Amino acid sequence: MPIQGRNRSFGLPQEEPIRSSVDHSGWDNDHFFHDLPDAPGKAPYRLDLAEVLATTEINKIVDTGEITFHATGDTGNIRGRFQEEVAYILGTDADQSNVKFFYHLGDVVYDYGEDREYPGQFYDIYREYNYPIFAIPGNHDGARYNSSPDSLDGFMKNFCSHKPQMPPAIERTGRYYGRDTMTQPHCYWTLRTPHCTIIGLYTNVPSGGNVRAPQDAWFSTELAAAPADKPLIVAMHHPVHSIAVGSHAGSIAMDKLFIDACTKAKRVPELVLCGHVHNYQRFETTVLGKQCQFVVAGMGGHAKDKLKAQLPNNTKIQHSYPVTLRYSTDKHIGFVRIKVKSRKIRCDFIAVDEQRGSRSAEVNAIKKPLDSFVISHQ
Repeated sequence: MPIQGRNRSFGLPQEEPIRSSVDHSGWDNDHFFHDLPDAPGKAPYRLDLAEVLATTEINKIVDTGEITFHATGDTGNIRGRFQEEVAYILGTDADQSNVKFFYHLGDVVYDYGEDREYPGQFYDIYREYNYPIFAIPGNHDGARYNSSPDSLDGFMKNFCSHKPQMPPAIERTGRYYGRDTMTQPHCYWTLRTPHCTIIGLYTNVPSGGNVRAPQDAWFSTELAAAPADKPLIVAMHHPVHSIAVGSHAGSIAMDKLFIDACTKAKRVPELVLCGHVHNYQRFETTVLGKQCQFVVAGMGGHAKDKLKAQLPNNTKIQHSYPVTLRYSTDKHIGFVRIKVKSRKIRCDFIAVDEQRGSRSAEVNAIKKPLDSFVISHQ
């Protein structure tokens, strides 16, 4: 059943698809740090889920003692059916699993974050996903081509609106998908829910990510301020750990940012969700004496990335603190379903059954999650 919003809607079915209008002009993908736009909200940039969902929905979350949401990244697409297949099983699973929202891990649109790409790469794709969609930007969302609008212009218009309203790009197309703009307070922000806290970073455009003042100080402050009685999740586009290659390898810069912030805040999140790399990887670590799981979940529909090596599960990775690769695969697209209940986080990697989907008009998920794990609140 579609979820109820507070003075907003999350989508209506629309039959005829609209296609992306991406061109391939020159663009500065990986080379420049882009200044951040002005924040529409007030510091410290927090949004309570109760501001987005109707009171009846929040009461259900409180009464059941649990909250379930989806997460994946790198969904934007300019080719193939991957994005549509993942969107289909997202919608099917949401209806079956009591999901409350989708948290996007960045690269909502490709190749650069133009507002004109949102109808084809976002609103049309998720026209039947009648649930809220939150997001952090990825490098493509901030990238610019020659003479394009300012960095993050499209992201801010669609996710950081002052109030829920018809998206500007949708007004120009004459189509209405029923999904209002989201009202996040900034491109980096904190989502507070009855059962967990999610701190979302914007790791900018350069390869490996680049987080500068004042966001780095904000990050450590938000870690320290997160309610101690609830599990804590961090979302960031560029991954700290990854066994992919080139610009999709693990980031030394993000590693330092994370460790410095945790050390200053004296708080380590239970789970870190990342995108950027178009496959699934999970690393179990011990940071400052606390267990933390790092998940790379950039398999949301854009493409598939080959891993550097097909390492067996439970391989120890050489690092300055203990890191173990628990699971990885570059053969599947999909998403992570996350349930928080009784101060525990359960994660399931749900993948598209591509063999079955290729022979049938109906797309299906592989019945058993490819990876499942549970983290207890520390």
